[in-house]
Amino acid sequence: MSASDARDQVYVAEVELLLTEELRSFSAADIRIGRIGVQAMQVDHISVDDGDDVYLIKIMYDLLAEESTPPLRSATLGIEFHTPDVRVRDAWPRLVTAPCPAERLAVTERLEFVRHTPDARGLLVDHVPVPELTPEIRVSSPGGAEIRWQHTATVRPGAHSGWLIVMAPGDCREIEARVSGNHSLERTLGMHARGKPDTVTIRLPRQRPETDGLRYRIGFTVDIVDYSSRPSDQQLVAQRRILALLKRFSQHTGVDVEPTYFQATGDGFNCFLPDIDAVAAVRHLVRTMPHLLDEDNLEYADQIRLRMAIDVGPVEPSDLGFAGPTVIRFCRMVNSEPVRQAMGGADTTMAIVVSDTLYDDIVRQHRDLSELSFTRHDVAVKTYQATAYLLSHTS
Repeated sequence: MSASDARDQVYVAEVELLLTEELRSFSAADIRIGRIGVQAMQVDHISVDDGDDVYLIKIMYDLLAEESTPPLRSATLGIEFHTPDVRVRDAWPRLVTAPCPAERLAVTERLEFVRHTPDARGLLVDHVPVPELTPEIRVSSPGGAEIRWQHTATVRPGAHSGWLIVMAPGDCREIEARVSGNHSLERTLGMHARGKPDTVTIRLPRQRPETDGLRYRIGFTVDIVDYSSRPSDQQLVAQRRILALLKRFSQHTGVDVEPTYFQATGDGFNCFLPDIDAVAAVRHLVRTMPHLLDEDNLEYADQIRLRMAIDVGPVEPSDLGFAGPTVIRFCRMVNSEPVRQAMGGADTTMAIVVSDTLYDDIVRQHRDLSELSFTRHDVAVKTYQATAYLLSHTS
């Protein structure tokens, strides 16, 4: 993927790769040869150690080169944490010298990554899925406030991922980080290869107090159609695109999705909205979300199509996701036969199914929603049986 192919991609941090005439400052005369775009930082709280909180951070980034740029001999992504007393305990990948198949990692109580085995004991996390890796990748500086992944030999442009185990003070709610990049070319035309750094603020998920308890919220699930038929590199890009879609949804609507109420599912996600106006929430989900998907698909040859189910009810964050019947109901609805049949049409980009409760209480009561082309269906998946209302969106 070239830098021009992803010119409209939304990044949380972006390092410009430049050729400059001097090392003292950047100027308009610098030649841009590519960039390192950090697409997302997925943060999960996993433990408390000696009073500090421990987080598992997944960093997804793109190495992008402008067209006609000489091949990169190396490219390095650096993450330096500026918030006091934040430090990296371990990082993955550490050293890749030969092609590695996709694997499953675990995080031990000693706060280090290990390859998962069926007989593993004493783990904080036992399922960190890592895609296949291509050499050569080396990590440096774990144990302090900085980490660097260096790609050498043949630098593969496109999507990459890295994982960190990070410790932060218990009262820390966000981390400031400096994202940097270094690179070298086969030919530099007598100029200096430099990276122009960027900064990012990483919000840390709040530990759920014991008093949080059960909440009554609108929740939804999103599932990518034909995800498993895509090659692994396209699966990674598709995941990043729907994460970016949720981010744009939040920016467009002003609805701040809490990390505690978000759960990635690999080919989609489950999400519960905060306590907001219910009519506005449903309106944005059934009207705004499909249009944001259309805008995203205009930028890619790979057209993403989505199934989405929406319900309202009790939910409580748990160690493995969510507790309560609501998440079970909307996950059953999204996999129902009427939704799958709706996606059989080649021009259908999104099938949205709404529970009968939401339809009766919200959709039916407001003209702009009731005039949409919802159709009534009886859905039955495993032991779940209910009435639901389906809306198909075409591009």
